[in-house]
Amino acid sequence: MQETTVPSAHERTGFYLFLVLITLALGFVAWPFASALLWAVLAAIMFHPLNRWMLARLNGKANRAAIASLLVILVAVIVPAIAIGNVIIGQALQIYEVAKAGQFDAASYFEQVQGRLPARLQQIIEGSGYGDFSVIQERVTAIVRDSLSVIAKQALQIGGNAFTSLLVFAVGLYVTYFLLRDGERIGARVKETLPLDPRSAEELSSSFVSIIRATIKGSVVVGLVQGLLGTITFWIVSFPSAVLL
Repeated sequence: MQETTVPSAHERTGFYLFLVLITLALGFVAWPFASALLWAVLAAIMFHPLNRWMLARLNGKANRAAIASLLVILVAVIVPAIAIGNVIIGQALQIYEVAKAGQFDAASYFEQVQGRLPARLQQIIEGSGYGDFSVIQERVTAIVRDSLSVIAKQALQIGGNAFTSLLVFAVGLYVTYFLLRDGERIGARVKETLPLDPRSAEELSSSFVSIIRATIKGSVVVGLVQGLLGTITFWIVSFPSAVLL
């Protein structure tokens, strides 16, 4: 009969210390990719129904279903987001140069907007003190300079760290693929490790997923509607950089 040796207190202390150091080192290495990992988890949760639909259409082939779902995410979400982001950065840099040279005349644009409003709204605006366009000019110019300087710095920083940004993007797609393919198994293992009974763990995970989906859907829909209406409004009054604003 084989005897089992009980580790001593020094051995246990050394093991726990080694485990803590390894965990800290792993966290240090993975920290630059924390945002990519978070967005990968959120994308996998949001597009899990799409992946299940793909899985049913592809006769249960998980790899092909995950690849197809990832292509849909690229075409429907990531590519438009990158295109809009490029337009926003370009318009931000243009306005920054104009504002820096002192050529940004916000008062004339606000005057155009007010001139196209109903008479009742014009009276309300004038009564609230926002009819003085010289004050608006000073405030808007200051805000534009401060805000766009931050945007310009961020754009230059992203351009300077192009390789790092591309690597983080690739890691996010890589993790999203495996979460789409093996998400149900990973979710089942996570629920098994929770210190709860199976019913409570199932209810907790279902509520967590439902809240995430509702929050993201609400934020995206509201953001798209607000952005679209704002862009149309600025475009009607010939306001420059309508997409950015």
